[in-house]
Amino acid sequence: IPLEADHVDGCLPTPQQQELELAARRARQQFDAGANPNVRAILNEGENMYTTIRDEDRLRNRLYHWRQNSNRPIPSGPEDSAQFRRQTHENITNLGQTTRPNGEGEQFLRFNEIDEHMAIWASTECLMSLEAADMLFIDGTYKITPPGFYQTLTITGHIGTQFIPLAWALLPNATEATYRMALRELRTAVTQLTGHCNVASVMADFETALRNGITSVFGLEAPLLRGCIFHAHRAWYRHLIDLGLGPAYRESLPRGQPHSYLNTWLHSVFGLSCLRPDEVSAAWDALVARIPNDDRVQTFRLYMERNWVRN
Repeated sequence: IPLEADHVDGCLPTPQQQELELAARRARQQFDAGANPNVRAILNEGENMYTTIRDEDRLRNRLYHWRQNSNRPIPSGPEDSAQFRRQTHENITNLGQTTRPNGEGEQFLRFNEIDEHMAIWASTECLMSLEAADMLFIDGTYKITPPGFYQTLTITGHIGTQFIPLAWALLPNATEATYRMALRELRTAVTQLTGHCNVASVMADFETALRNGITSVFGLEAPLLRGCIFHAHRAWYRHLIDLGLGPAYRESLPRGQPHSYLNTWLHSVFGLSCLRPDEVSAAWDALVARIPNDDRVQTFRLYMERNWVRN
């Protein structure tokens, strides 16, 4: 039995099909002219009596495939070359003219600067929701970052009972100046919409450059900039593994038998994250005073002081 949308040779199209195809032609004309078609507005232009929400989704899918199949040159040359950078940002600009969240025609690309080699995306709704978040989670990721960029900075908000992605930024490096510029442009975009930008609190990893950028741009006091224990402990544990201290940390003994001094000391280090910031330095000095006599532990000590404790 043919489906309702199937069309048999020789028969006339249904009124629903006629309305959908007419809307598709209008959308294609706008797309070919370089505009970003507003699917819902196109369907509402005529007296459409038969098209449904499913037809609206079908038209959005067509628009998506048109965008995907449009010919945009792949950047050529070395990834660090001026040519590759220029073509990359030209493509971002072109995509910004045709890509909108929900197909409603609102702005999504907020910043695209070739000299700074940076691009930022956020929908209007997400920008207006940023201040409503109890906490922002700011983190960098590398796996999804396109060639030519160093990392993708993600901003997620905890709003009510949900965690909602709010903004994304492609960055050329991980310097404090770059973080400041990206967050400053995000703050500017929010301020242009709402007249202000008040961030309640932020959780980030313990990267010094990122944390300095956050406090500088959003003016957060120390208690409002949280650190993620998961990120800290994961970094410490990975360094232990690299130094060959993994077996000592994971030491498994029968119940009631005391653990080795090395195991106890390593686990005590992980307890630093349970202290207040003003207590860490003294606690670390106490741990160093009874550090095990092991070259690997001395290397771990230097790592902790250089990256976590003294800074």
